[in-house]
Amino acid sequence: MSRLGAQKKLFDTPESLANGLVYRPDFITEREEERILNMIGTLPMEHARFGEYTSKRRIAAFGWGYDEENERFIRGEALPEFLESLAKKIAKWLDIPRFRVVEALINEYEPGTQLGWH
Repeated sequence: MSRLGAQKKLFDTPESLANGLVYRPDFITEREEERILNMIGTLPMEHARFGEYTSKRRIAAFGWGYDEENERFIRGEALPEFLESLAKKIAKWLDIPRFRVVEALINEYEPGTQLGWH
């Protein structure tokens, strides 16, 4: 069973979603979900920073980043191999070339972490 399977009953999809938000049930298979979650567990996560502030959430970011000190975009780490099948599915769904799917942000929230700025 999917790790999120039990939560589906707790968090039903609302009648209407925020403008621009799209929910696709079963976009990935349970096997793909399990594989992605296992690989996420191996990533080096860092606390998110914004200027002088450090968040309690930890992140792993891929694709473009922003150099605040020099006020410019910088090329970051490429998407890891384990996200390749997901990137292909996203490209197909959006009807865009695969090379256009270049960014991913993985957030980790420990139990009890308050959600502040992002």
